[in-house]
Amino acid sequence: MDLIGRVDRVERQKRNGSRVNVFIGGEYLGSVEDIVWAKAGLKSGDTLSRAQWEDMLGRQEAQAAFDRALTRLASRARSRAELEKYLSGRGFSADAVRLAMEKLEAYGYVNDADYAAMLVRDRMALKPQGRRALELELRRKGIGGDEAEAALGQYGEEDELAAAARQAEKDMKRTAAERDERKRRAKVYAGLARRGFSGDVIERVMSGLFNAPDDGPASL
Repeated sequence: MDLIGRVDRVERQKRNGSRVNVFIGGEYLGSVEDIVWAKAGLKSGDTLSRAQWEDMLGRQEAQAAFDRALTRLASRARSRAELEKYLSGRGFSADAVRLAMEKLEAYGYVNDADYAAMLVRDRMALKPQGRRALELELRRKGIGGDEAEAALGQYGEEDELAAAARQAEKDMKRTAAERDERKRRAKVYAGLARRGFSGDVIERVMSGLFNAPDDGPASL
């Protein structure tokens, strides 16, 4: 076993009462959070190994990553992949990120299935988008497979049609000054397409708005 030496003393820091300074052989070794030191079960007079010290430093880094993630989550919910990318970008090691994410999930702060379902509900209510656009957004956030499919299961064909109709009505008001009906139709059609609504849904909505079968976007 690679030993560092015998612990001479452990002192609580004056500036940061949650950390302790560790001394080995009369020399300052480093500092760790008091809870990390307590969990190690060591005290003055015990022999400290290199593995024990590295384990404490690793746990401390993981706790710091966990705390940073909680601060990030205070503004809004996020997916696991988003948080992993954020923590990695802040310089945390892969092990620290992994341990932090495991703790976040165990405490229920991160749950991709719940997050995906919430995101789809919010978009349905507040920001009309097609199912295709929602699927792409979930994928960008690192959510796919069964979790994405379950979330999108809330968003049926009739829901998508209703969302497209709401958006089309907004676009109709926005383009009210356009006197050329073909150009107006084209703008409404393009707006729905940009939001990821399927061609079939767009055609049904356009038919209802203009009381005639839609023949696709007109040339401007």
